[in-house]
Amino acid sequence: MQLTLKSETVGKVVVVRCCGRFVAGEEAQFLQAEVQRLTHLTKNVVLQLAEVNYIDSGGLGVLDHPNIATIHGLEESGGTLTQSKGIAFHSSVTGISC
Repeated sequence: MQLTLKSETVGKVVVVRCCGRFVAGEEAQFLQAEVQRLTHLTKNVVLQLAEVNYIDSGGLGVLDHPNIATIHGLEESGGTLTQSKGIAFHSSVTGISC
């Protein structure tokens, strides 16, 4: 399964629900482009990773790399990019699903 993203605004935070596999390459570029697009809405982004079923070392490197343009840009403007691995969305509450 490819990486799919669903975004939801909660107050001043945008939560990006990531589903599927996350590897370096197209998936990483897709996620980075989505985070950059969302920074026009808010400077606070949460990546919800509970439904990522596969991540390779390249994907981990993308999430952990201190020089990623989106993370650097958010931090320079006073924002944050946070990763959440343990709290899953419930489609009955949010109305969204993968």
